[in-house]
Amino acid sequence: MENHIMEYFQKRYQQQLIPPVRTKAPGPVLTISRECGCEGTALARQLALRLNEYYLPIGCKSSWEVISKKILEAAAQELKTQSENIKFIFDSEQRTMWEDFMQSVTSKEYHSEWKIKNAIKNVIRDFATEGYSIILGRGGAQITRDIEKALHVKLVAPVQWRAERFMEKHDLSKAVALARIKEIDNNRDKLIKMLYAGCSQELCYDITYNVEKFSTGQLVLDIIHLMQQKKLI
Repeated sequence: MENHIMEYFQKRYQQQLIPPVRTKAPGPVLTISRECGCEGTALARQLALRLNEYYLPIGCKSSWEVISKKILEAAAQELKTQSENIKFIFDSEQRTMWEDFMQSVTSKEYHSEWKIKNAIKNVIRDFATEGYSIILGRGGAQITRDIEKALHVKLVAPVQWRAERFMEKHDLSKAVALARIKEIDNNRDKLIKMLYAGCSQELCYDITYNVEKFSTGQLVLDIIHLMQQKKLI
């Protein structure tokens, strides 16, 4: 009996000497959601550039990266298929029951919509967990909303202002620019609803900016300040 007790306490003592394995907390991650014409890509790139300029020289071991197209590529890789075969999800298209059936019968690389959506969510989650990611669109705020080391930004602006910028950038008439903007905004809303049904979209964002009122440089500085306040950097 005494031997068993001694063995028990010896094991407890040895366990106390071994430091516990600490799992890294997910993040840090920044998500940027935007209405069409709000120049979210330019802002994301400027943020990554400025964050890396500030923090890599003073000891940060990881560089910040903008994640957008990589989500499609990584999801396709996870499913072992070509990105063209799952791109319809990002275009907010849905297969009819007949199309889905024919795909399942005729295509060796068939994947159900449910499986594709799940792969996309897993990929976004992986990028967020790994950290130092600026996730642009794709429902990033919704899928990472429970991560503590995260900041979720939404960019908005009046539709007429966005249309003027869009028509200049793509050399379109204002009527065509307005129609295109509305189409893209609707597709983005459909994508989020398709991927994250039941999630209250607006409550996922920490802050919303009217980009008509701020320059890209001002937004960069303000977002970095918020990231500092939330201890993401």
